[in-house]
Amino acid sequence: MKKVLFVIQVDSYFKGLVEVAKYIKNKQDLDPVIYFPRTYPSVEKDISTCFNNNIEYIKGFYGNWIDLQDISSENVSQKNDNPIQKIISSVKNSFIYKALGYLKQYNCEKKKIQSLLNGDKYELLIQGGDNIGHNNSIFINICHKNNIPSVLIPAWMAGPLEAFEAYKDNPANSLEKTTNKIIGYLFPYLLFEHLGEKIIRWDSAHIAIMYLIGLIPPKPWALHSGYADCIFAESHAMYDYMIKEGLPASQIKLVGSIHNDIMSEVLSKKEILKKYICKKYNIDQSNGIILTALPPDQLYGSGRPDCEFNDYNDLLSKWINPLLKSDKYNVIISLHPSHQIEDYEHLNNHRVTVSDERIIDLIPLCDIFVASISATIQWAIACGKPVINYDVYRFRYTDYEEVRGVVYVDNMSEYVEVITRITNNTKYYENICKIQKIYSNYWGVLDGKSGERIADAINGYMKTFTISELK
Repeated sequence: MKKVLFVIQVDSYFKGLVEVAKYIKNKQDLDPVIYFPRTYPSVEKDISTCFNNNIEYIKGFYGNWIDLQDISSENVSQKNDNPIQKIISSVKNSFIYKALGYLKQYNCEKKKIQSLLNGDKYELLIQGGDNIGHNNSIFINICHKNNIPSVLIPAWMAGPLEAFEAYKDNPANSLEKTTNKIIGYLFPYLLFEHLGEKIIRWDSAHIAIMYLIGLIPPKPWALHSGYADCIFAESHAMYDYMIKEGLPASQIKLVGSIHNDIMSEVLSKKEILKKYICKKYNIDQSNGIILTALPPDQLYGSGRPDCEFNDYNDLLSKWINPLLKSDKYNVIISLHPSHQIEDYEHLNNHRVTVSDERIIDLIPLCDIFVASISATIQWAIACGKPVINYDVYRFRYTDYEEVRGVVYVDNMSEYVEVITRITNNTKYYENICKIQKIYSNYWGVLDGKSGERIADAINGYMKTFTISELK
């Protein structure tokens, strides 16, 4: 059988790609192999999923892995009066030291990937996105040198604002650094300015090595911009988003998502499956369900400017309590892929259930969906579910601003007010449902045939050809 290599760098990639791997293994008689190049909190759980589904997997997180964050982060707040430690710290933050670190990382990764490719013949590389921080571009680069085409199957899209918010407070991206200022002058398209604040996309040493190797993407501030041969878009909304951010139309195929097929099937059996879930978690079936996707901890111990909370546990308490004000609803908590259910079991009570079900199995069953600027919101829109988008960290992304069935709030008082209104005002709730259905088809293809389209597209790349023929 033809082998397809799936590379998983982070938990959120696994959630989507494992469904594709299962589908092509069972329906297309292809042989998916899932490679884990680096460790992450839930990696062993994900490996168990591969084992239970008889999907071959390879552990690649061994040897001298060098994390990009370790190279690029600069702890400027740490004071040290030891002269020798000051010299060591100065050397480690120097352009040359960092550049050599990035080069070492690339060569280490290249050696591991090449060894992997030498062991088996793979017909296609599939990844969950193209993100420099996750080394996706290195895999694409080396697979192309081995005449292996590459496909991205992302679950979300992001524009410049998300990257800006993620890195604006990192000294490594600051134009106060002389080397960053020089690189920014030479390559102005690597700069981004928002509300009078300007930063560079990556640390200057990182940029220098990427330029040397040929990894700088055509649109450095847009997610998934790079040199993959094709990007599979799961909805018209995602397709248009990619086009708006400058990704070439010739690189994108609108095929849908396995997630959409799963949600379509759940919707067709909604009453039976809701009864099953209520019985499993011992909750009142006559009540409605508020499903909430808890945001991950992005306070990083010291808080985030503009956020109302400095403590994550306080944030969780204030997030959940308003959901319990109405006795007409039960609350089901869906955890972020990076969370471990054991750490959140204390939240369980007679009205709150912490679930480890796949969120795509729960969204079609819920009556209200609450999340924070999450990619999961697109699935709730596709299912016609009213959404409360509580931007608790105040990133102020604009992804869903034109969807009137998604109610945006960014402070606690508005959050409490809209939760109270939607759970107690039947007319308001029904109106939001009606509005949401207007947008549903645009945000998700729920015809149950996405798997077939994805498999056909994958098979289109399984032919014998050279990379140059794809261009």
